Amino acid sequence: IDSWFEIEPIWPGEEGAPAVVQAGFDARRVRLTGNVTGEPPFRGTLTHHGWRAAKSRLPALVDSADCAVLTPAEIEL
Repeated sequence: IDSWFEIEPIWPGEEGAPAVVQAGFDARRVRLTGNVTGEPPFRGTLTHHGWRAAKSRLPALVDSADCAVLTPAEIEL
């Protein structure tokens, strides 16, 4: 995986540390759990900093590639 992606945490800091989520946060990157009420800023505890692919170095696909195939069928002869 390291040869194809550079992985980095979404939220900085150590898990278990206090965290403040400001208004306008990206809900695709940050999931609020627990007793979520009211309006931001939300104050809580970082339970998982999440991961994102900062860079990807995937090989270019040729036109004949079928991206839906995860692994081909095998026929032993």
